[in-house]
Amino acid sequence: MKRLLIAFILILSAFLSFAQKSAGRKNEDIHHASAPFKIIIFDTDYLRFSTRLYILTRDSIKVIFRSHLAGVKDELLFQNEIKYGQGLKSALLLGMDALKEIYLNQCIISDSWIKVDICKEDTIKSIYLYDYYRPEIAAVIEFVNSIIPHDFKIGYDKKELMEEMKKCREEMKNDSSSK
Repeated sequence: MKRLLIAFILILSAFLSFAQKSAGRKNEDIHHASAPFKIIIFDTDYLRFSTRLYILTRDSIKVIFRSHLAGVKDELLFQNEIKYGQGLKSALLLGMDALKEIYLNQCIISDSWIKVDICKEDTIKSIYLYDYYRPEIAAVIEFVNSIIPHDFKIGYDKKELMEEMKKCREEMKNDSSSK
């Protein structure tokens, strides 16, 4: 059952990734701007076929609504300048190079997932989180949430995610010991 669940989540993720790529140059436009540093958070709700994009550079933040339905244009929800400079870049990127590409809580199927793209010069590192808590990603999300209006905040609750991850480990341990 758990293998089926994992396969379902990965297939669904691949479908959504394809849907994002099939939107033409949209993703290319957000990745290939002139900024030497950029973090893009994709907060995807696949039941609603939509994504909120949070584009953070050293001097600005943008929140964009993107529907995955044909013919629906992106909508800029929020934009603001920030004055943090290079210190922001080094603080937010601390420990990111060591992160794996996918973090998955095998016991939960939810209607959303988070992808974080870290763009530095000519490289892009993508990290997918499926109901999984990572402190390095939490630091970025907490920073973004601190500089945007409440209505656009990213839901990433440490306590809830940690409890769910603990339950999952216990369930998997019980399943393996009962065999």
